[in-house]
Amino acid sequence: MPAPNNPATARIALSVIRDVRTFVNTFHCARADNLPLNLADLQNMNAVFADWWLNSYRHAVKSNIVGSSIVATKQDPASPIQDTVFLAAPGDYGPASVDPGNVTAAVSWRSGLAGRKFRGRFFDFGVPSDAFNSTDAMTGGYITLLTSIGNYLITHLVAANLKPIIFHRADDTYTTITGLVVDQLLDSMRRRLASRGI
Repeated sequence: MPAPNNPATARIALSVIRDVRTFVNTFHCARADNLPLNLADLQNMNAVFADWWLNSYRHAVKSNIVGSSIVATKQDPASPIQDTVFLAAPGDYGPASVDPGNVTAAVSWRSGLAGRKFRGRFFDFGVPSDAFNSTDAMTGGYITLLTSIGNYLITHLVAANLKPIIFHRADDTYTTITGLVVDQLLDSMRRRLASRGI
């Protein structure tokens, strides 16, 4: 499959470090006016995502998960400009203990359109041990926390004249994200376990 090719879009990679492993969540963004991106736009995106990690997302993970970097890349093979911001900020979720690296939660982006094509998602970097019960269902408090974290990102992107999008690689188009849903059941990412693909 050819590389993504839409100069109005960017891929945002948020990386964290846990011991010797690097976990990455990928997002996509565009300008509110849908114009092609320039370096200032990528810097604007990175500023929003850095603020998101520092002032919102890291409140949901334990201190052994440390924000590492954010890389914004314009999805234009003819001009793949890129901007990087380095972080050194650990999670600060206070209570509970750390679970194995595969324990996660799925946050599903919604666009107001039906069908899997019009949904995106990201996987939380680590669900603390007090955030779920014996049936692997997350507590209402943790679901509320993840919901507020997702809404924080959407709100701050909009305030910066940007928008979160679901990128459709098959035809290089995109759909604007308008909301989110947090899956109540725990999820698992086997590749995040030590010596399992990271």
